[in-house]
Amino acid sequence: MLTAAAVDAGGIRTGAVVTVGGALAGMALGRLVSRLADRATPFYPIWFCFWVETVTAALLFSSATW
Repeated sequence: MLTAAAVDAGGIRTGAVVTVGGALAGMALGRLVSRLADRATPFYPIWFCFWVETVTAALLFSSATW
């Protein structure tokens, strides 16, 4: 999907970027909710992935042309 957005195939760039950003934000939120329900977890892979997903989602949202 991001490949199609990169070349703006059919004018879907904004929708594709927002969709993938929303998916990543949802995954990060799921990790946060999981942390509240489960026992303590080590930094890698849970928190490492949380931060990668959060930063990537923020970058995608900021690059969307509204």
